[in-house]
Amino acid sequence: MPVKYKIIASTLAVLLTLSTGASATANVSTITLKDFPVPRYGIETKLIGKPRIVALANGSMEVLYALGVERYVVGRDIASNFQAVKRIPTVTNGHAISAEKLLKFKPTIILADKNSGPAKALEVIKRSGVKVAVIPEAYSIPMMASKYRAIIKAINLGEKSAPAEKLLASIPPLKMETASSNLRVAFFYLRGSSSIYLMGGKGSGADGIIEAAGGLDVGAEMGLPAFVPITSEAVLTADPAILLVMKKGVQSVGGSEGLQKLPGIAQIVKKRDRKVVAVDDSLLLSFGPRTSDLIENLRKILESISKNI
Repeated sequence: MPVKYKIIASTLAVLLTLSTGASATANVSTITLKDFPVPRYGIETKLIGKPRIVALANGSMEVLYALGVERYVVGRDIASNFQAVKRIPTVTNGHAISAEKLLKFKPTIILADKNSGPAKALEVIKRSGVKVAVIPEAYSIPMMASKYRAIIKAINLGEKSAPAEKLLASIPPLKMETASSNLRVAFFYLRGSSSIYLMGGKGSGADGIIEAAGGLDVGAEMGLPAFVPITSEAVLTADPAILLVMKKGVQSVGGSEGLQKLPGIAQIVKKRDRKVVAVDDSLLLSFGPRTSDLIENLRKILESISKNI
């Protein structure tokens, strides 16, 4: 199991106060990737036939590492960049597959998903005799089991193996038993360089994380679809106490000061202080082995905030 964290210290470190009628504090502190190492449910787990795996499916490299089979992985996608697997070569050009480059690693199985492509490259790989297993993506906690089982089956590990059973048992409940802060939380998906400013609703993925941690996703409560453009009306109606964002997202709009320039946010800040929780981009919606630790730490953060409101 992962190491225990000093929650009080990390809780204080993760908060950014948007101050009423003044500039926000200068430091945007975050929950970062380093706070949540990928848990290990197996060490040097043996696989039948010594496969040569290329992990392209979103989050599949984390799952393989958690199962303890990373030594069979000969290539990974560019998004799988946690420290423990950096020695494994990246086999994608950006997020695109190059059949020629990939086949140089002599894989026997490729874990792909519906976003893996281009399709022509995958066809070339299939015709070369390499097995391509399409792994379903997980956009919510209930979808995690099917993603895990597909990977376990693809690598011929077996669900009854100890690492597989531990991995499946690690899927968090839809709501922690002790989670009850009921703080109003809004998720904002921001990409300032592309002028993308969205508010999350039902099905965003963040709604399940917020609910599991004991918060109330105000976008989902309002009946909003997964993502809608941010408007003053929506933000004022939502009136969130907590603004949940991704770390690179909030940086892309100019940090805390830029965040206050988005529609509606300056108005709600004038009413009272708000808190911003910024989470590493690769962690918040990963729905993988680190999700349980994310939810538990977010639960403690929300409870700490609720006691001081």
